[in-house]
Amino acid sequence: MNRRALFSHLAGLLGTFVHPLSQAAPDSPDRSSPKTIDPFLTIAFDLPRKRILTFTKAPEVDAYDFETLTRVGSSKLARPIFLTVLDETRNRLVTAAARAGTLDFESSDRAPRGIADLQIFDLGSLTFDGSRSGGAPVAPIATVELGTLLIDAAARLVDRSWLLLEAATPDHAEMRVRRVEIDGGGTGDLATVAPKTTSLVVDPRTGDGYTVAKTDGNRGMIQRIDAATMRVERSLPLPYPPTDLDIVGPGRLVVACRGGFVLFVDGARTMRVTGGFRGTGSEPAVRYLPKPRAIILGDHRPDAGRLITSWELGSENSSSPRRKLGEFRLPSSEKVRLSGTLFLSPDRARIFSRSGRTMAVSSR
Repeated sequence: MNRRALFSHLAGLLGTFVHPLSQAAPDSPDRSSPKTIDPFLTIAFDLPRKRILTFTKAPEVDAYDFETLTRVGSSKLARPIFLTVLDETRNRLVTAAARAGTLDFESSDRAPRGIADLQIFDLGSLTFDGSRSGGAPVAPIATVELGTLLIDAAARLVDRSWLLLEAATPDHAEMRVRRVEIDGGGTGDLATVAPKTTSLVVDPRTGDGYTVAKTDGNRGMIQRIDAATMRVERSLPLPYPPTDLDIVGPGRLVVACRGGFVLFVDGARTMRVTGGFRGTGSEPAVRYLPKPRAIILGDHRPDAGRLITSWELGSENSSSPRRKLGEFRLPSSEKVRLSGTLFLSPDRARIFSRSGRTMAVSSR
């Protein structure tokens, strides 16, 4: 069986789990019975309709009830979708749709990527009847031709645009961030960022973009892209190779690094590391939860299988955790990484992870 066929076989056997972290005592597995949903490439949260939309390699979009994770139905798509931004004010879904034969979803330690164009869908055109989709695929209301290798994306609500992290060369030696207007569909300025940049986030208050990259000498770099100029205004060397990042507050970030190191960065003014600690995992993904003030680390650890841990933070400007809140792990036989694959619902009350077998964890 070749690699692609093996991945497809394994993906068909694996699902998504829901566990409350509060029920999992530190260093002990959660033994509650999991609920499952099908594997997916990416996810969108349609809260006005109380549903979760997952996008599969089929290609399809599946709908689930937000509270119960009961499957509602599916709609057929013409191309697999691996990045999404939900535009609730316009009732639209902005997506990155992979061109034929370009989708790369076999690497379990990072998110899918591919040579893609932007497709915009009317949410009202996505109908779900409780059965598997059939007939003609749902047609987008607009398409923006890109034809570039897309790695990551983030919405910039201050000017209703979308920032796209793309590789200009196959070896990722030349990386750039592109601004695309959500309303008009036009492509805007390009910012050249560090080679082998892996992740992108946007500060929702300022619109500034932040990226992280691994550099030579087993180190890393974080860069800030100014919202007004679309230029890299500041760069900061990091002592460890970064694996993921998230926004903690205005101009403040948390960066996960190889070896389980977690760094807090002031990115607004001084662009400096303000603190950090040694967490868990080898190449962790990280997400910030405002209530309670906590961060979530998700990773594969050789001696413990797949692991998700939560850490309570101190005051608003604190740069170190007060204590470890809890953790959840699968048996050590589950050799699946989580790096770069964590998704948070808009209320940041649920965390979903896709990585071969996907897992959802409630932080409440």
